[in-house]
Amino acid sequence: MNYRADIDGLRAIAVLLVLVFHFKLISIGDAGFIGVDIFFVISGFLITNILYKHVISETLNYGDFYARRIRRLFPPLAVTLVGFLAIGWWFALPDIFAELALETATSVVYGSNIYFWRNVSYFGLQAVDVPLLHTWSLAVEEQFYIIFPLIFGLLARRLTLQLLIVAMITVTISSFALNIFFVASKPMAAFYLLPTRAWEMTLGGTIALFAIKYPAAMPRFSWLGVPGCVAITAAIFLYDPSVAVPGWITLGPTLGAAMLIVAGYNQGGWTKKLMSLPFLVIIGKISYSLYLVHWPIIIITSWILTDAGVLAAWIGFALSFAIAAVMYVAIEAPVRERRIWATNRRLVLAYFGSSIATLAICAAIWFSGGAAGRFPAEVGRLLAFKNDRNETVADCEISKRGFCAIGVLGVAPSAMVIGDSHADATAGAYDIWLKSQGRAGVLLFQHGCLPIEGTGKPACADMLKAAHARLIDDDLIRDVFVISIWRQGFNGPYPIEGRWLEPEEAQARLIPLLAKTTAMLGSTDARVILVEPMNVAKRSVPEAMARQIAFGKNLDVDRMRAEYFTDHERLFTAFKAVEGLGVIRLSLIDAFCDDLVCHGELDGDPIFRDNNHLHGGMAQRLAEEIAKQILIADTPLTSSPDTAPSPPL
Repeated sequence: MNYRADIDGLRAIAVLLVLVFHFKLISIGDAGFIGVDIFFVISGFLITNILYKHVISETLNYGDFYARRIRRLFPPLAVTLVGFLAIGWWFALPDIFAELALETATSVVYGSNIYFWRNVSYFGLQAVDVPLLHTWSLAVEEQFYIIFPLIFGLLARRLTLQLLIVAMITVTISSFALNIFFVASKPMAAFYLLPTRAWEMTLGGTIALFAIKYPAAMPRFSWLGVPGCVAITAAIFLYDPSVAVPGWITLGPTLGAAMLIVAGYNQGGWTKKLMSLPFLVIIGKISYSLYLVHWPIIIITSWILTDAGVLAAWIGFALSFAIAAVMYVAIEAPVRERRIWATNRRLVLAYFGSSIATLAICAAIWFSGGAAGRFPAEVGRLLAFKNDRNETVADCEISKRGFCAIGVLGVAPSAMVIGDSHADATAGAYDIWLKSQGRAGVLLFQHGCLPIEGTGKPACADMLKAAHARLIDDDLIRDVFVISIWRQGFNGPYPIEGRWLEPEEAQARLIPLLAKTTAMLGSTDARVILVEPMNVAKRSVPEAMARQIAFGKNLDVDRMRAEYFTDHERLFTAFKAVEGLGVIRLSLIDAFCDDLVCHGELDGDPIFRDNNHLHGGMAQRLAEEIAKQILIADTPLTSSPDTAPSPPL
């Protein structure tokens, strides 16, 4: 296949989509992954063309093929990884530096997608802090490059071109079906792993084979350029966080890219001319380096700047282009054109030598606790609070083990604690309080779930159904504590009754749904106790305190108490609407707020393990506040029928 400038133009569109969304330069959705889908289609198209050309000319040499992949992909990646580690030495705290080293090691062996599948929700809150999250797509592509040529070469030598096209279509449909089958039940596996992503690349490969089979027909399809652009644009506007990805929505960018590739076969068509504009071609040529460096720039900016704003985002965006251009001129082009490591032998030696050296450096960083000796011991002590949680209840999610017992063992449970991750974070406090009362209870939670019927993901509904069923089966449970950060829907967009609603629209639906939920939970005459959200800090408290010691940065974590009530105005309106017979509210913020300020630290220690979840060491203090607030509640809690209540803590 001759060089096609429009393919570089399509690469430019792909990488610009990634950068614009990752730097948050526009406010429409958060669909940077759409650019990756386009890259996958391009990769499959190009690699199939290359392989088939060598098969029919009987020049396919797997050693040469894999050497070309190394020559194309590894040098810019190695420079990016080593450069990121070098900067991390100066600006990363030990826990982050250790994580960077681990992710670097998985990236060197092109296995980072498997690591992230097991450890990082791509759409979770923590994803924005993951140093090398963007390498998941490089790992998927490289795994495809390793497996696909072996299978394709075997089939291409034995099948006619027509049957090869049928085989490619079969693989594409099968992989897409796997994606649809698993995207709801195993969303992260579907997102990160090759079996549910291969169809995007084989789709590109199918186009390549069709073009080889029917070369004269391809220019007739220049009209596909318009629906191709529409498909990609529609995916941007149709995506919201309630949409399962990859799922059906991925058809937008993949089919859109496929149509643009087909339209580009018409040399005189507008698609070819538009996608071959010089500035797009230039961006396309540096797109690989641009993709590599943009995410580290975002992460490094977050390390250095306290509150990076719009200006910092634009500077980072421009800096990505500058660094990518230098990498292309100094590294990509010279290696690819064999001005550096001219022979495959030298290239392979350099590849394995640099890989082993990088892995050794990563191991040293990991086993030294992120080179913790760079900083005073107090930094490590503060960072340890990030992992201070009650591991005994970690599996009490509806999606895992389910109900757990808390309080006094051997006593019939008379209380239930349900909610989101904050029920998990405060479980230790309720355990202490129940024991002080001679009572027992059960705990059930699901991370990320607003405990209101008709909201969130399927697991959220499962949690509420399980709670209701347990209340029906166990009429000794008299008190149901409903715990959440309560920001979902009230302070930010959230899926409600199958639709992704903004807070203004959500408010009208959440009040009746909350009333329905409290009525359901109280239908067995159990009292429903809506626990008001805890105060939150401005940023991760352990990290802020550690950075203050490590780098001399004074990072404020406290917030004014008045802000708390302003932030939760919608929520408290909803609580007031359902408050009444059988439903009471419980506020616990006095444990950590005075008349003016809600604190993030106490006596030199963080209160939270991040910026909103209490760490395990706060359980006793919160238990005392629970006892205090229960005592002054309008209606005293019903004591367990098995025991008399003991004095408050």
